[in-house]
Amino acid sequence: MVLKRLRTIFVSSIFSGYVSRSWRKSRVVFIPKSGKGDYTKVKYFHTITPSSFLKTMKRVVLAHLEEAYDIYNRLKAFKWINSLGPLC
Repeated sequence: MVLKRLRTIFVSSIFSGYVSRSWRKSRVVFIPKSGKGDYTKVKYFHTITPSSFLKTMKRVVLAHLEEAYDIYNRLKAFKWINSLGPLC
């Protein structure tokens, strides 16, 4: 039940192109890359964004896409079998 609601919210967000302001907030952690002597430039750091929203959204939408792909493949196989005509 909750998963269906989350999926609806996330898929709607993707298709509408709107992401809530609170979902867009995240904390960025900069970790220095090893072997770089000069840490005055951003490119010498790895960035990590621990955003649980994005991870959750990715998992829910991926599950939705996998389900839709599975249904598509079943329908495609069903149409192919029916195109053969009666089996008996």
